[in-house]
Amino acid sequence: MKFIGKVSALIGCLVLGFLLSYADGLALQDAHIERNTLLLNPNQRTAQIGKAATVILIVNADDGTIGNGSGFFVGRDLIVTSVHVLAGIHGKSYTWEMGSINQPTQYSIKGVVASDPEYDLVILRVEGKETAVLQLGNSDTVKLGEKVIAVGTHGNTNKDTLGRAIDGTISRITNDFFRVKATLLPGYSGGPVLNSTGEVIGISVEGGETKSSGYVIPSNRLKALLENMSEREKSVEEWRAEPMIRAYALVNRGDAEKVLGSAQSAIAAYDAAIRLTPDFAAAYAKRGSAKYNLGDYKGAIKDYNAAIGTGLDYAAVYVNRGVAKRNVRHHQGAIKDYNTAIRLDPELAEVYKTRGEARSNLGNHSEATKDYDTAVYIKPDYAEAYYKRGCAKVEIGNVSEAKADLRTALKLAKWERDRVLMADIEEKLHLLK
Repeated sequence: MKFIGKVSALIGCLVLGFLLSYADGLALQDAHIERNTLLLNPNQRTAQIGKAATVILIVNADDGTIGNGSGFFVGRDLIVTSVHVLAGIHGKSYTWEMGSINQPTQYSIKGVVASDPEYDLVILRVEGKETAVLQLGNSDTVKLGEKVIAVGTHGNTNKDTLGRAIDGTISRITNDFFRVKATLLPGYSGGPVLNSTGEVIGISVEGGETKSSGYVIPSNRLKALLENMSEREKSVEEWRAEPMIRAYALVNRGDAEKVLGSAQSAIAAYDAAIRLTPDFAAAYAKRGSAKYNLGDYKGAIKDYNAAIGTGLDYAAVYVNRGVAKRNVRHHQGAIKDYNTAIRLDPELAEVYKTRGEARSNLGNHSEATKDYDTAVYIKPDYAEAYYKRGCAKVEIGNVSEAKADLRTALKLAKWERDRVLMADIEEKLHLLK
């Protein structure tokens, strides 16, 4: 931080000498900071800007559960974060801690001044030491392929490093969200996504269909929310009693139950969320996944239909519906869903592999091989795609190339320690001797 000293009166030479010496010291300090900043590359400077204004929100539940999300300052005493971060889990009592990721500074929440559950955004008024404020950019100017940096935290205050900046690339743009090719880890929700000049062009809301992707709400949605802030603050408790916020909390509860392996309990929580807000697209998609885990493929397809019908336009939903259709032997319908997913996100290796499987199920091994080719081109260490391509080549009589693919798949599977896949590959190779 730069310090600018102004002297309005000079009281004696000694005082003047002291002040000049102090000012010189500050000037040297400023010059030192500026020199160090100039030594940073552009990405490091952008990350430094983001970290200076980003906070971690840690939740502590009565049952011992600890979770965290991120947020950032958009005003002297205003922090934005994601609704689902602050909503908690319905039925559980929570306490909150909020602190800077750059320094041991704690903040307390005074109230909620604006909320847009549709876009998973909430603005809080907080109390604590003043810190840096991030500038909002114009998200309408964002372009495909643009480099961005996401700042957030994956961990808690017991970790040595609370914040981390992740490089990414804009890979899809819609009116409602951006898809970012970046590893947005759990805990980055609510954190800023910055352009090359350090302006916020979006807010992280969730990870994507692979570990290397995530979704971002455009900054202009946040600008609109800031312009329509209520003069009356609500307490967090009052805000969390609203139906849509309660629905978010129930979805969080469902997610937690699913992680614990209780798909039935997860479905019950998603059911309750949908009763509160029948157009909650994400709740249908998550319930569909839970039903799929129970083998209820037709029920899963019905929920994925509802998620898509209520506006969830993620590639993952089409992929998941396609997989469910394959399980009821509707292979043509599955391929149609994979085609849509590839149109939405042509860089997902997993979708090409899955479409190849559906084509193999229909006996179209040559087309399936082309899909596996694309999958391994996008993801060269994709063991399962090499395995599937090897199997397809066996079917079309290209045994020598099939063996080469299977050996590559086995090597990669060993490296990944995927014992199930290793057993399948070894059995296939044994049959080809």
